[in-house]
Amino acid sequence: MNDLDTRTQQVDAMPLLKHAMQELQLYALFDKYVPNDTNAEIEPAQVLCMVLTNILHAPTPLYHIPQWLEPFTDGLGEPGTQAQKYNDDRSARVLDKLFDADRLLLTELSARVIKVHQLENRALAQRHHQRDPHGRLRDPNPDALIPRHGYNKDHRPDCKQIAFGLNVTADGHVPPLHWEDGNRSDATTHQTNWQALRQLLGRSDFIDVADRKLCAQDNLDRIAQHGGQFITVMPRNFKPVTAFLEQIRRGTHIPWQQQLSRPNPRKKGDEQHDRRFQAPQLAGPSHRVGPHREQSRLERGNRDRTLDKAEQAPTELAGKLGRHRLKSRQAIEKAGDKALGSAHPDIDAQLSEHHRSEKGESRPGRPGPNSRHETREHVTFELHWQRNDRAIAAARRTDGLFPLLHNTDLSPEEVFLAYKDQPHLEKRFSAGRPSCRSPGIQK
Repeated sequence: MNDLDTRTQQVDAMPLLKHAMQELQLYALFDKYVPNDTNAEIEPAQVLCMVLTNILHAPTPLYHIPQWLEPFTDGLGEPGTQAQKYNDDRSARVLDKLFDADRLLLTELSARVIKVHQLENRALAQRHHQRDPHGRLRDPNPDALIPRHGYNKDHRPDCKQIAFGLNVTADGHVPPLHWEDGNRSDATTHQTNWQALRQLLGRSDFIDVADRKLCAQDNLDRIAQHGGQFITVMPRNFKPVTAFLEQIRRGTHIPWQQQLSRPNPRKKGDEQHDRRFQAPQLAGPSHRVGPHREQSRLERGNRDRTLDKAEQAPTELAGKLGRHRLKSRQAIEKAGDKALGSAHPDIDAQLSEHHRSEKGESRPGRPGPNSRHETREHVTFELHWQRNDRAIAAARRTDGLFPLLHNTDLSPEEVFLAYKDQPHLEKRFSAGRPSCRSPGIQK
């Protein structure tokens, strides 16, 4: 009996990755949008599959892909002796072609993931972001988005910007649709985005989960009239919300209901504790409102940092009193309000005046027999400040509180968890931002 020739081969997670890519037919998808129109020895689709496998298995620089590939001979690529064909030049050229490809590739891929894995698409979350491009744009593509000046969230009126948004399914967090615009207010994009989702999904009864920019009467009416559903946050400057928050600041007893504990998605090993209060007096005729209170240490930490920074402003201002443009009470008070900013209600500042009389010559020069004397009044200012502990304590009562507006049949806990599923959406933003070459909404 001959001894068996035993050989050990390292495969790691490669067979699983290969199976997942075959399920989604990624090779055919890449070949459709990045065809081998130059008769390359290795088709671009094969190179893209190899680069994607490397990213999922053990991300390395492009010039290290041949060394990474060489030990694996499980059918994903060429034999080990041919691994050098997947060099960085070949990979870079193919990635350039992928960048120039039609962005419908992303939508088709998302549709395949939803279909193959049978993901539920009843609820979709959306978020908007803004980017400030730098440098000079030469010979732009006529179909490309053009950065424009507008309302900048970083308060930079000198920067041009590009706005874009992303939608993800609540199940699996797959991005079926994104939109881009040179410069539009977030509140004006929701109807266009919702209509595109409606056409893509072939239904209108999905739940649109979005931030407070969705909470505009036109947006909500448009969605509700076409059988759609939504979950959004009511802005704090809405009169009913402002009145409710004022009650809490005054110490009015609120019968908070049913504490909900859940793992903190942003901090491992930590828990978040949430409570809710059903407030029918805030609800519209067809919408329900449930203010939720999340015990948020983040808001308190932000307030403390804001106060620490704001207390430096009076110190710097005190050394400038009586000089330059700070010689009148009105000018000093205006400068103080600007320096304190949002922390103004939490800091008590008093400006005291000191008057001093002084006799002197009415005209400059040496005194003489015809010199006249007059009494001059000199006013100096002194600035005192301290924290308003009562106002700070009242403001802390509203920390972590936000009212959710919805027209769904979900329970309050389900509404809350649907809205708070934000970290996964942020992950999708960081994992792959849409290209600015793509014109408009992709369907």
